[in-house]
Amino acid sequence: MNRDNRVYGYNEYKEYYGRGNRMDNRRRDMDGTQYTSNRTMAIRANGGRNKAYVCQIQRYLIISFLAVLLTILGVILGSNLLASSQSKASNEVNTYKYYTSIEVQKGDTLWTIAEQYADDDADYASYIEEVKEMNQLTSDTIHAGEYLTVSYSSSEFK
Repeated sequence: MNRDNRVYGYNEYKEYYGRGNRMDNRRRDMDGTQYTSNRTMAIRANGGRNKAYVCQIQRYLIISFLAVLLTILGVILGSNLLASSQSKASNEVNTYKYYTSIEVQKGDTLWTIAEQYADDDADYASYIEEVKEMNQLTSDTIHAGEYLTVSYSSSEFK
């Protein structure tokens, strides 16, 4: 029922309440702009954007940017570490240790044999001890015509 106690049909109801009368849920702004909800009013009041929504989007953009930046930084650092380790490995020359049998010549000493067959950076005294141990020598004396097993290093794989 309405004010004048008449029963209206749907069209009359819509016509009466559809014009902004007291049962109308729509709100009007000061300038007469009509809104359908409080959210729409908030959006229009903030220049077309909801401030909380804008802050949320900005937060997601910042987090996404930082994630992409950290990923790129990780890839760059990882590739640099990998490249530097490969360059160090390529600079190192593999040396292989081999053994050979030699005949002692007249005038040879363990020291001259060490100078000839030991590595450049090796300690000759330790090399001589190694040769003595391999050949089961008890003294530093060797004689021409003897055969000794000596070790040498080479970068060539045989």
